[in-house]
Amino acid sequence: MPDMQKYMDHLTHLLDVSCPFPLDVEIGGEEWVINISPRSVELPARVKKLIGVKCQEGSILISIARAAFADCGASTAERYFGSSFREKGSYMMLRVEEPLGPRDIAPLVARWLNAYVASVGSGRP
Repeated sequence: MPDMQKYMDHLTHLLDVSCPFPLDVEIGGEEWVINISPRSVELPARVKKLIGVKCQEGSILISIARAAFADCGASTAERYFGSSFREKGSYMMLRVEEPLGPRDIAPLVARWLNAYVASVGSGRP
């Protein structure tokens, strides 16, 4: 399992380069999930984070708030990872059965963040 602080620092750097708005990126919870949200927009009620990335032994779990999921490239992720999202509460979850580094995850996370911020700016969140 990767060192979470190093993983988060590398992922944060890659996202800062890919997103033209400030981000809140932190390790949170008892399960050591990297939580990512755009700082420039207010999240919908009951959404504590927009995207979560959790490294597990031999796999990675990506969670995306349902409020952001519809407009933010679900089919792209499914084509890229060859897997499907499943519903869990107010989040859509994708488990990828292989360890992935920040360079693998950052492009898709940046795509979702950029699409979400653009949709909020147009009044469609």
